[in-house]
Amino acid sequence: MLYSIIRFFLTIIFKILFRFQVFGRGNFPQKGGFIVAANHLSYLDPMVLGVSSPRKLNFLAKDDLFKIKGFGFLISNVGAVPVKMGTNQNISAFRSALSLLSKGNGFVIFPEGARSLNGKIQDMRAGVGFLAIKSRCPVVPVLIVGTEKALPLRAKCIRPRKVTVYVGKVLFPPLGSKEHKSFEEFSHRVEDSIRDLESRVENISKLEYAKKRNKNF
Repeated sequence: MLYSIIRFFLTIIFKILFRFQVFGRGNFPQKGGFIVAANHLSYLDPMVLGVSSPRKLNFLAKDDLFKIKGFGFLISNVGAVPVKMGTNQNISAFRSALSLLSKGNGFVIFPEGARSLNGKIQDMRAGVGFLAIKSRCPVVPVLIVGTEKALPLRAKCIRPRKVTVYVGKVLFPPLGSKEHKSFEEFSHRVEDSIRDLESRVENISKLEYAKKRNKNF
């Protein structure tokens, strides 16, 4: 209930503040576990994805965040799952993710591993392929545009900038394969799909810019 209430108000705030739009929302699976793989630009990204999806999404967060009074209660009720930082961080994270997916939940992963410093998509790791093949869950590739301007790195306040989300076609992992090569190959498929979204958006932007220029002559 709290998740739905927060998402409702965030949707209104985002539309006013960011002129927020989502394209391809119908590509999110209607049932069963699924993985949302997106590029990572800003701390706003998890909230932006939560507002974009018609179904609840879960994501991992540092366990220290849950110790902050009030904030810990909030994020635990909007899909955040605590993960301990340390040498076994990745193992703990994947176990939590697999558990969520096995229960039919949606799970967010940022395959780049960290926020992009230049706004461009970085090389993606094999973790998304491992998670998809191990869980046998489909992956929804997503491109986020504009959050790096709305909340830049080291910024102390949010800025009113245009934010748009593009949801690609679902990708289904190969079944029966458990080799590391398969994890990498499927991760490359996910990366290519997100990069394809980026390329298409850039081409549309160039076309719209050209139309505006021609109109002025």
